[in-house]
Amino acid sequence: MEKQIGRYTIFLGLKRLGKKVIMPKLDEENLKEDIEKMLPEGFSFKQGLFSSHKPSHGIWQQKKFLNRATIRCDVVREHQDYRTPDGMSTWYWTYHISIQYSVTKIFGISLGNEEKLDAICCNIAQMIEDKYEVKITETRSVINTSNGSKDLQCRSHSSLTGPNIKRQGIIDNLITNMVYVEGGTFMMGGTEEQGGDESYDEKPAHKVTLSSFSIGKYEVTQEEWEVVMGSNPSMYKGAKHPVECVSWEDCQEFIKKLNSLTGKRFRLPTEAEWEFAARGGIKSKHYKYAGSNTLIDVAWYEDNSYYVGELGEEDKSSPNYGPHPVGQKKPNELGLHDMSGNVYEWCQDWYDYEYYSKSPSSNPCNKTVASNRVCRGGGWVKWGRDTWYCRVSNRDSWAPDRHRNSLGFRLVL
Repeated sequence: MEKQIGRYTIFLGLKRLGKKVIMPKLDEENLKEDIEKMLPEGFSFKQGLFSSHKPSHGIWQQKKFLNRATIRCDVVREHQDYRTPDGMSTWYWTYHISIQYSVTKIFGISLGNEEKLDAICCNIAQMIEDKYEVKITETRSVINTSNGSKDLQCRSHSSLTGPNIKRQGIIDNLITNMVYVEGGTFMMGGTEEQGGDESYDEKPAHKVTLSSFSIGKYEVTQEEWEVVMGSNPSMYKGAKHPVECVSWEDCQEFIKKLNSLTGKRFRLPTEAEWEFAARGGIKSKHYKYAGSNTLIDVAWYEDNSYYVGELGEEDKSSPNYGPHPVGQKKPNELGLHDMSGNVYEWCQDWYDYEYYSKSPSSNPCNKTVASNRVCRGGGWVKWGRDTWYCRVSNRDSWAPDRHRNSLGFRLVL
């Protein structure tokens, strides 16, 4: 039996603001409550003591059959002497905080969700940084213990600063927000619920079978793009807004860097995967749009994002003008947001208006080079018939090097 352990070690020391020095202060007695607010359902407090007079620690466990996941917090205080700029002697506490998780492994098979636990611990560390407003340095270790051995083998990451722990938290949340889509067979293209609105390139409607995959609950946001790429190309800024003004080629560069950071194999969805997910997968209720037959319930589009003036005219000064933060509208049957509207979403396929007449029936993806790549879902901007563009079967395309303020993407694993 083996345990997989991940650890965040946090140090709270002096904070200097110009000539002003702020002493660290940790509210240990409320730390237990703060941590428990961030734990998912199923974790219960097993033992520990949080006190300003004694070393603090706490252990929470989640146990289901053989699966045992543990999150532990330890706080160690150290007395430090300090001489103020005017020569006065004083002292203060520094705090070393360890947030760690462990999951049981048998024969190398994990009995717990390591990625989710790692994201929880990272978010707890982030909470401490935000709440106590002090400089935090962080090291993260992955420790394997086999057969109860006390000889621990550690792989330590380099010391990280506060901004980097934020980066890790954002990436971990991106991973956590991937939604599993069970594979199945569906009718792709201009089906009956489109009410005759389908275009020539949506015909013929045809049967497609897909393997299972995972897709982003949300469109990739600007903060996610920025922590990976180091810049934000979007016209309409906002951390939780979808990233836009990114070309298909830009998305490939983002995915390459993200995969290097995470060790995963993210990619763009194929056109068939995108439509299957937008329709609700095997849970589909056969809506015209992604999650409803009433577009305003599920989408940001021209009526609520472009014509936003007092008289229903275009008003670029309005805070409602442009794309909106992800996840504000009702999700579809799979819990996916903004599959209709907000920003168009790049797909992996090359665009061919006759592709449906020759598409394979199993896991199709058009790899024949053409001038444009597929994009789906419609967006906020006025393109003449925006409600039409937001339909789940609508197909659109742009050149792979094209940038528009209504073009973004979401990820697939």
